[in-house]
Amino acid sequence: QVAQILVSTWLRFSLTFTTVLLDATLLAFAFSSGIEFAQLFFKLGTWQLSDMFFNTLGGACGGLVFLVLMKTINGMRGQTTHGKKR
Repeated sequence: QVAQILVSTWLRFSLTFTTVLLDATLLAFAFSSGIEFAQLFFKLGTWQLSDMFFNTLGGACGGLVFLVLMKTINGMRGQTTHGKKR
């Protein structure tokens, strides 16, 4: 429930290219860092900087895919990414 509310609020206010790319990248970096440092702290695996880098890169790519899909879907509906008619 809480995640759904947060995502829907985020989608309403920030669908610019820079915001989506930055948010996706920072979120991926935060989660990846948390997992890697948990592995280091609890000795549950090996800490690797390359994992953090590639997970962050994957988050940025996911943000780009999201933007392309939103532009495609909104273009099919005849709307811009801000929900306004053209």
